[in-house]
Amino acid sequence: MKRFASVLALLALVAATAVWATGGEEKDKVAAVKLTLLNSNTEKPERAEFFTRLAEKYHELHPNVTIEVTGTSFTDVNTNILTAINAGTPYDVFTSTSPIWINKGVVLNLAPYLEADGGAWKKELYDSIIQGLTQPDGSVYAMSLWMDTTPLLYHKEIFQKLNLKVPTNTAEFFAACDALKGAGFIPFQVHGSMSDDLLNVFTWQFAAKYNVKAYDVVQGKVPMTDPWFVDSLKFYKDMNDRGYLPPNFWAMGGTEGRTGYATSKMAMRFGFYWDVDTQKDMGMPYDNQGVAAFPNITGTAGLKVYKTLSLQGVMVSKATKSPEHAVGFVRFMTNKDNQDDMAYKYFGRYPNGMPTVNKAVKLSPYALSYIGDIASGVATPYYVGDVSLKFGDLWMQQLPQLMQGKATAEQVAAEFEKLRTGK
Repeated sequence: MKRFASVLALLALVAATAVWATGGEEKDKVAAVKLTLLNSNTEKPERAEFFTRLAEKYHELHPNVTIEVTGTSFTDVNTNILTAINAGTPYDVFTSTSPIWINKGVVLNLAPYLEADGGAWKKELYDSIIQGLTQPDGSVYAMSLWMDTTPLLYHKEIFQKLNLKVPTNTAEFFAACDALKGAGFIPFQVHGSMSDDLLNVFTWQFAAKYNVKAYDVVQGKVPMTDPWFVDSLKFYKDMNDRGYLPPNFWAMGGTEGRTGYATSKMAMRFGFYWDVDTQKDMGMPYDNQGVAAFPNITGTAGLKVYKTLSLQGVMVSKATKSPEHAVGFVRFMTNKDNQDDMAYKYFGRYPNGMPTVNKAVKLSPYALSYIGDIASGVATPYYVGDVSLKFGDLWMQQLPQLMQGKATAEQVAAEFEKLRTGK
């Protein structure tokens, strides 16, 4: 009976690969199929349009397949997913940054599809993407559509004026910040919505230093009171104590965020900065925005770490009635033409192209700087286990305590550990 079941499973997989193996190049003449897609990439109209257009293009290739797109937000997406599951009408395909759905076992394993046909789909993508998404048992439960590795951005004009070089380690980084501060510039831009991203850069570097596996972190297996996290908090606090962060940084009691920067023209006064959009809005052309790998801040020579994060992992529900088209649609998202459209037409946040996952898309030097060694997959340090959504809220509470000297790095880490363990 077991052998018979295995044969049936193999036949089912072969049937599924018939449609998606071509990445959506053959039209179907079979029964009507309706898929549902929940998309949380709606913060900008053009991004929402990208997913709607993908659904239309897939229908043009497969006239019998209709994809109904529902828009939501980063904040509400996981609630929407849970509501649909509880109602017995789960979305066939959905976007999410949280590993909760993987942990709950409701997501389809994409590994067999990536490996089918001699690994045709897998070969289209950067190896680093596959490595970052692969679980210890070889499963792949989400697909990235782009890379976001948080490089070091710097103001070329200011650097030339002060004769500064791009730093590669802590000593050089702090020396550049001191020079910027001494010349009347604010060394490093960071504001509320980006403060957790900066922590991610630090934590993944220290995780690599201490040989902590990203997968173990996001599964909630690693104590938050260990050095990989505590040292990251200390480094963040040290940057602030040295005067490298904006004096009105919200964690210090200030209120000036993105709108404030735009209003006061502060963005033009930063040596290192975070948000390319803000700089562009200030009139700084993209060609004046330098980009480099974030410096090695760990003190461990030779350690090279890039944080790789898909802002949205695309997942397929196990409950889908048409896995061949649900997976086929995900692969369709990653093909060269659609990735090219995403990089240069719809996702215009990055200068000269978004860093894509398809190797055939021509990338600019800016985008190429994003591709490096994998330190994380589709989750961030505070996305841990089933309490992931609470970690972001806790960070917003604890960061001011840390920066204002009301709590030590060890005390802040202990609060995160309580949330991880539930004790």
